[in-house]
This record gives sequence, structure tokens and C-alpha cells, in this order.
Amino acid sequence: MLRKEGVQTQQVNEVLFKDKQLLGGDTPVFDQLSPVGQMVLAAAAENSMDALLGALSGSSPDELGETLGAALATVSEANDAVKGHIRHFLLESNAFNRLDVLANISQLQGGAAAGLGLVEDARLRAENIMSRVST
Repeated sequence: MLRKEGVQTQQVNEVLFKDKQLLGGDTPVFDQLSPVGQMVLAAAAENSMDALLGALSGSSPDELGETLGAALATVSEANDAVKGHIRHFLLESNAFNRLDVLANISQLQGGAAAGLGLVEDARLRAENIMSRVST
């Protein structure tokens, strides 16, 4: 479980801050989110750190295993929340309504975008747009 959470945290970082081509353009995905989306993600990160510190604080050496289990559960919950926020705000972004961007994302094989479910989201969004256009 620790490895899974570490990979998901790396995928979040990759998609939000390192991948400048995902949505087209030359800026990171985080910069292309709405101000509300940016604030929600920043608040989620802050809340997850507060929860993690809370899980780790005040435990004795005898409770180490239990404390680490609680900390790992906190990280897992935080990762799931951040992943959900990323998907939500990307789906609301202008770029995620452009067929060229959706086609590029849909063709990705593996990587951070696939790990966060964005490839499938892009494929479904493109199908939805195409079905509306053809009717």
C-alpha cells in the first residue's frame, strides 16, 4: 500500500506541475485550472498534511505500528481526494472540451495521466462531444 500511495503522489505531482503538454500549451496543468480549482487543490494538500501530522503526533514507541498504519490511511485518503479534485477541475477546464487535446490525452499509454484516470476521462469526453455533434 505504501508503494501505491507513493506512485499516486508522484503522478499527481507529474500531472499538475511537470507535464506542460497534457492540455496543450506551455504551462503546467495547475496553472491552467480555474482559480477555484487551484484553491481547492491547495486546501486539500494543506488538509492532508495537517491530518498526517495529527496521525503521527502524540504516539509512543509502543504504538509505532498503529501510528504508521493510521498515517498511511491518511495519505491514502488524501491522495484519493486530490485525485478526485484534479479530475473534477480538469473536466471543467476549457482545454478538456477541445477535441485535439482530448485526442492527445486519449492516446497516452500509461504514465501519470493514465494512473489518475485522465486518459479514460478524455476518451469518454471525446465520445460524448462527438455524439452531440453528430445528432
